[in-house]
Amino acid sequence: MSVLPFSRKLALKGIPLFGLMEIAIGVITLLSIPFFARLGHVKPLGELFFVLTRSLFSFVLGAGILFRFNPARRLLVFFSGWVIITKVLIYLGVMTLVSEVSTTISIQAKNIISLLYHALLILYLRHPLIKKEFNRQSR
Repeated sequence: MSVLPFSRKLALKGIPLFGLMEIAIGVITLLSIPFFARLGHVKPLGELFFVLTRSLFSFVLGAGILFRFNPARRLLVFFSGWVIITKVLIYLGVMTLVSEVSTTISIQAKNIISLLYHALLILYLRHPLIKKEFNRQSR
């Protein structure tokens, strides 16, 4: 059994941190749509649908993490793995996107931050201590 490099009490503080981060990602993403539309950048319908769906998923999964809902933990691990695999395949040239989501941050910086964040999420949420905490709350 692996051990987090700090106390149980401190380790459990990551649960609300990651939950609030996912909620913030969802809210900021959702609020960016009308903000950028006012600046004249209107998203194509497909991109708009993707951004809306992604922001709602982040918000709902973040709330599920805050309430220690085990299916939310499992889905967030799954989607984080999906993000990592997709970014690696794109980087290797095995997969290409028809279009990319518009951002104000450089694509390379966004991808590095995203890879690190999702890898950290997987490591944290799959730790036995954290899994046990979610299973305890599900009873």
